[in-house]
Amino acid sequence: MRADKCGLCLDPQTDLDVNTIENWAGRVIDGVAPDEDLRLPTWGASAMDLLPGWYDDWIIFERERLRQRLLHAFEALSRLLVQSRRYADAIDAALEAVRVEPLRESAHRTLLEAHLAEGNLVEARRIHLGYSRLLRRELGVDPDPALAALVGLRVTQVSTRR
Repeated sequence: MRADKCGLCLDPQTDLDVNTIENWAGRVIDGVAPDEDLRLPTWGASAMDLLPGWYDDWIIFERERLRQRLLHAFEALSRLLVQSRRYADAIDAALEAVRVEPLRESAHRTLLEAHLAEGNLVEARRIHLGYSRLLRRELGVDPDPALAALVGLRVTQVSTRR
């Protein structure tokens, strides 16, 4: 760290956690992650809480940008793990995205796809019906009909269940 009368600067050699997180997310999203990146990081979603307690405009934006980046990375990680036939790990990664943002449709789609790839249609339907109830309760809307089609449900079945 360097300081003078006008400012405070980090040394360019300083390793920042946020850089580590963003680099991991970038490799996973781009599909160029080495095998050691194909696991849910130990820091998980806690990394989304960038500079907790700070509420300056710039940090609010950066916190949300990092949050979105990690949600995309968790979803991409799940898809990569499905391709590698590592279904339990794929489900864990998708569940992390759902845990962070329970109303996020793409996270639920990724979770459904992981269950279906593993051959668990009943589990996928259970997840879908729970998500449908949550959306109706919280927002008064149904999920995209394509999501119901993914698990072989007719939209009328989903819409009438309460």
